[in-house]
Amino acid sequence: MKGVNKKIKKTGLAVVLLAALCGCNSVEIDTGGTTDPVGGATGIPLSVSMNFSGATIATKSVYDKVGSEAGQLGAVGVLVAATNSSGEFVAYTTKDEDSYKQYDINIADTDTTWKATNQIYLNNNDGTVYAWAPVTGEGALSATPVIATDKLTATGVNVVAAQTFDVVSQSACSQTDYLYATKSATDAAQQTVNKTDFKANLFMHHALAKVSFKIMKGENDPAPDENDYVKKIELTSKTNRFLTASAGTMKLTDGTLDGTSAVATLTMSAVAGKAAQAVEYAETYDDITAQAYGLVAPLASADKDLSVKVTLGSNDAKTDKDRSYQTKTGNEVTFQWEKGKEYTYTINISDVALEIVSVKIVDFGTGGTTNLPVQ
Repeated sequence: MKGVNKKIKKTGLAVVLLAALCGCNSVEIDTGGTTDPVGGATGIPLSVSMNFSGATIATKSVYDKVGSEAGQLGAVGVLVAATNSSGEFVAYTTKDEDSYKQYDINIADTDTTWKATNQIYLNNNDGTVYAWAPVTGEGALSATPVIATDKLTATGVNVVAAQTFDVVSQSACSQTDYLYATKSATDAAQQTVNKTDFKANLFMHHALAKVSFKIMKGENDPAPDENDYVKKIELTSKTNRFLTASAGTMKLTDGTLDGTSAVATLTMSAVAGKAAQAVEYAETYDDITAQAYGLVAPLASADKDLSVKVTLGSNDAKTDKDRSYQTKTGNEVTFQWEKGKEYTYTINISDVALEIVSVKIVDFGTGGTTNLPVQ
């Protein structure tokens, strides 16, 4: 095929990965090379363009930029899979390992590209493109996906019952932010490709939900002082509805988590020295930045059994000034968490009482909001 020995860049399989991350830039995955390692046949190598959209972002995810430093997205996994005549998933290539590759970020001066040691080659058969992250760093998913007849999965999912957050950065959280891809922001399907129809658009979505908390003191309470930092949020489900996972899996088709276990309590604690104060009473919460947040596994059903406990104290590891406020028995709140959305709970505390005033739902990175009454 004429021209296959030329480096293909932007004209190969253009895969657009739109992630709900902060910042707005475009980087390119450069695969280099042209020879299909399977049987020496020539093919079209995968070339990936990543666009990060964040112009109207309303909330940061854990990954707020690309890069090689801590808290930055520095690698993604990409898989091209096919289906047989029975509708079962199979590897796109003769060898499973030639169907997927890890792409790592490469920053030189102002030129940012993503490179894979080897490439995925397209042939005349139809395949479907999947992507997932993170694949490097602590808590990362495996860069080797599992291609089973009934599902495609990434292994290594770990959803914890106790996590920490850094409110100073608003994007540092000990719970890993798992990402999967579809072909657009609104289309739940993946893109079909082959050697002649080689353009695919992949939009990165969050497999977890984000919960945030805005804490306001009572109308007649004194102004916040050095012992009014939000140190911990404790969520309790009377019916043990929260989901955790150890060595679980994520479906690459839709981000569904498998291998989960139910627990009664989730805790989110501020890193010592990186907490934020509860704010003085005001008529609205519009100008308040969330003082606590975490990432949680989605919950499909909506039950009225959520109670919240907030601990205030000094902005350090000392506990002698700590005091807690919690919802009263019978005042539990209805909750339901959908993957890829942020749920902001606005909370008023006075004396030893706690009241959840409202819940706001925001799509990760879109800026669109939905206000729900507290039930």
